[in-house]
Formats: sequence, C-alpha cells, structure tokens
Amino acid sequence: MVEEFIQALARLNALKKDNRWQEADGVVDEEFQRLIGMGSQAVAQLTKTELLARLIRGEPTQAVREKTLILTALLREAGDVAATQGRVESRACYLKGLPLLLETLTREEVLPSQNSFPESKCSQQLCTTPSCRSKPRPS
Repeated sequence: MVEEFIQALARLNALKKDNRWQEADGVVDEEFQRLIGMGSQAVAQLTKTELLARLIRGEPTQAVREKTLILTALLREAGDVAATQGRVESRACYLKGLPLLLETLTREEVLPSQNSFPESKCSQQLCTTPSCRSKPRPS
C-alpha cells in the first residue's frame, strides 16, 4: 500500500509540475477512493472522527498509523489542487490534515534503546552510548 501511494504521489507531483491540475484532481480522487472509499469533495465534508472511522475500518492496528500518514499527505495534496482551482474545500483539507498529522506524530511509539537505561548501569569511562559520550568524563 505504501509503495503504491508513493508512486501515486510521484505521478501527482509530475502533473502539478506540468500544471495539469484537472488530471491531478483525478489522481487525488482516485487515491481517496482507494484509501477511504470517497472522493476529495466528500472527504472535505467529513469530521476528523468520521475520517478516522473510515480509515481504520477493518484494519489491523499496525496499519492505522501508516494509513493516517498517507491520509494527511493526501489531504495536503487535495488542498493544493483545490487551492489552485479556487475551490473552497482547499482550506478544509488543510485544516483536517494538520491536526491528524500532529496527533499521529505525537503518538509515535518509542522503543527502548540503550539510552533509556539508567546511567549507573554503564561504566562511564568506557561507555560508547551517545548519551554518555556527550557528557564530560571524570578524570
């Protein structure tokens, strides 16, 4: 799914570069259809909760974050295309996408790393973890 979306974004960027906005609008609609089953104008009318409900329907938990990031990128693209065509839903697309992006990025899972262990567990003289290397060494 991610690879297909990256290809669609590349196609969309090429169309935008060539000022082929009608075709770009069609690509945006196709991608919204594939992702949540409706076109960009209908998406602009949905609330954030309705968008997320459509997005996560029948999906495993692991796919929700990726699909949400795809949705936010698609909302930005839809906003760009609508803005160049003077359509009012451009603002709605931007305003829906940004909070979704920020919420998704703040909920990013943090996996334990070497830096999450207490410093007392390492020998600071010999330790090579980034957190220890940046501290002054006792002489």
